Amino acid sequence: MGRGPRCTGSRLATSSTSYAREALPSRKSGRVAGRKAPRLRPRKRRRRFRQYHIIIPTQYNDGTPVEEELLRVTDAEIAGICKGYTRVPGEGQWLTSPVEGNRNFWVDVPDTKATATFFRVYKLILKFRFKQEDIYMTSRPVAYVPTFQFA
Repeated sequence: MGRGPRCTGSRLATSSTSYAREALPSRKSGRVAGRKAPRLRPRKRRRRFRQYHIIIPTQYNDGTPVEEELLRVTDAEIAGICKGYTRVPGEGQWLTSPVEGNRNFWVDVPDTKATATFFRVYKLILKFRFKQEDIYMTSRPVAYVPTFQFA
């Protein structure tokens, strides 16, 4: 009697009580006997992205302008590596130097160890290419804003 309410529909009238018991969920699994459990869809895992901000100088430390060819090569490399970028001309100043021009790049890339290693190495390449004491490069996690889905 501890099984819960009995089936009182047409099923019970057409067959024995064992048929009615089969339609009740079992105590352990909560499933109806003979039916497969519903498959839960695996959660779609969002890829994590990271944004790198790179400042490229347009002048060497001694004040002479950087050759256009070096700037074009750097633009092409960043576009090839990251499939696209945002570039904004800018100006910056250190306490010990006059205002100087530079190029700001922002790139969004997958957040992986390989990407982080690549940008560390690329920073060294840029440092020697532009004959700088250091290249300013930062990174931060990025979360894309999803769009509403209208039915």
